[in-house]
Amino acid sequence: MAQETKQRKQVILEKKTQRLQKRKERNIAMQKRTSKGQPIMRHRVKLLLDELKAMS
Repeated sequence: MAQETKQRKQVILEKKTQRLQKRKERNIAMQKRTSKGQPIMRHRVKLLLDELKAMS
């Protein structure tokens, strides 16, 4: 029983670190701007395409 709990906590911790890593990558991509302050759309479109691929 204790082993199952440890294993479950380990899985939860791994998922949490993966979510944080994805969020960090996404935020870095979304914050990139041109010299005039406009967002770089290539990064935003890439993120949208990745989301669509994940759905299908």
